[in-house]
Amino acid sequence: MKEHEKLKCNCCGKYLRQSGEQYEDYLHIVKHWGYLSDRDGTTEEMNICPECLRAWTKDFLIAPSCYPTTELL
Repeated sequence: MKEHEKLKCNCCGKYLRQSGEQYEDYLHIVKHWGYLSDRDGTTEEMNICPECLRAWTKDFLIAPSCYPTTELL
């Protein structure tokens, strides 16, 4: 991310809320595509806000694993 660049959700386009240098929690995905894909040698990067993540995963045939975390970062 470039300095002073505001983060947007790649799904809905809204700016992620920010307090100082801290952003609301969001899902950041980086995928480096390798062999045997139609995207060989490319990298995709995206940010997904919590609302879009909920909407996206509710339609998954197999729900993502979800469990309590004892240490918050």
